Amino acid sequence: MKIVIVGAGMVGASIARELVEEKKDVILIEKDPEKARFASNALDCLVLNEDGIDPEALKRAGTAEADWFISLMGADEANIVACGIVSSAFPKPRTIARVRSSYYGSLGSASKSFLGVDHVVNPEIEAAQTILRAAREGISGEMLPLQDARIRLRSIPAAEDPRFPGRTIQEIRKAVGLEFLIPAVVRDGGLTLPAGDFEIREEDLVYLLAEPKVLDEILGPAAEPQAEIRKVLIVGATTVAERVVEGLLRSGQDSKHPWSRLFSVFSKHSGPEITVIDDNREHAKRFAHRFPSISIVNRDLVEEDALEREGAGNADLVVCVTQAQSYNILTARLAKELGARRAIALLVNNSFLRLAPKLELDALVSMRSVVSSSILNIVRKANIRTLHAFHEDDVELVELSIQEDSPASGRKVRDLGIPKGALAAFVLHGSSSSIPTGETLVHPGDTVGILTKKGLIEKLEEIFGGRRGR
Repeated sequence: MKIVIVGAGMVGASIARELVEEKKDVILIEKDPEKARFASNALDCLVLNEDGIDPEALKRAGTAEADWFISLMGADEANIVACGIVSSAFPKPRTIARVRSSYYGSLGSASKSFLGVDHVVNPEIEAAQTILRAAREGISGEMLPLQDARIRLRSIPAAEDPRFPGRTIQEIRKAVGLEFLIPAVVRDGGLTLPAGDFEIREEDLVYLLAEPKVLDEILGPAAEPQAEIRKVLIVGATTVAERVVEGLLRSGQDSKHPWSRLFSVFSKHSGPEITVIDDNREHAKRFAHRFPSISIVNRDLVEEDALEREGAGNADLVVCVTQAQSYNILTARLAKELGARRAIALLVNNSFLRLAPKLELDALVSMRSVVSSSILNIVRKANIRTLHAFHEDDVELVELSIQEDSPASGRKVRDLGIPKGALAAFVLHGSSSSIPTGETLVHPGDTVGILTKKGLIEKLEEIFGGRRGR
């Protein structure tokens, strides 16, 4: 698969790196000489120091033969124009544009393609949806619900369970006697996909995957998401905050909305009590005009006891989404110390993700990660979608939807040719879920979860089907 990317900023370089790891043929175009030089030194792909909206430069990059064209420049208009030029001049590649404007984003969702753009990725919308999903599902460093919580991935330090240290995976499974999988073990900062004879040590962090009731029986009941979210405190009157408020209000007002059970509906037309805090008067005024039904506070939270005075300790959910990621982390952590039931912090990049287990926050949401995942989910064949990326290594838990024409349809897991370094983790068939064995049959309509090294994604695309992006 050949992919042309315009824009070697933080997101562009990150996506290029991930696609190169997946064995894709990547060409990166960057107008700024310094960024182009840095990308050329850091990435194992061709980097062209040219203008991404110049038709001749696009031609020299081989865009005519590309499968995908991804525009990630700073301006929405530049990304749309670049996709329009590619769509007009080169019939083969499908196009993706990063677009921050809600207006352009709504156009993209309303029709299959507009102005030459086949797919629109809005970073703020992607981040807000991830935050809302974390609020709904209770995502944390110790527990990750998958497929509407039908399957869960939980982690536990081996030292906390006497059944683990000094035993192999086979011995642990035999002793426990339930259907579960140990798909990954973290040791000395690195992640291993263990075989049955792998022996657990006391210092290891062990991941277990199974149905929720099975994991609860093995490890004890998990802390469930708060049944109701009555009081929400949002720090930062940003675009991401707007999207979060929209989602909360929509969920609270619509009794048929899948998330409505989270919210205490005080009357037929009201949802959770929402307060937004921002130290910028103009931002606060804009929010007050945009959302007259919520409380807006113009206050600098650097003031002593300011967060406490705004009721963070009584909040069911605190969401910190300012432009400063370190401030978001510290404010969310303070809110938890004050008594907030759940706190989520927005990050600009992935630099703090490794600290997630130590920070004791309910979720860290990286803007760079959510945008990269969204684009990868579009570009990958075989309907491959990332469920969880392990920050310790280049390993992902992905899911695949089995189509009627998939080469995997009707075959046993042991006959699929899943490569070494990848592991079939679960199979969802109708309303049932299972940890697969070699004899498990894969049917059309099934969802298969696979733990895999990123470099094996291309092989999985071949095994499970060649459908081009959605």
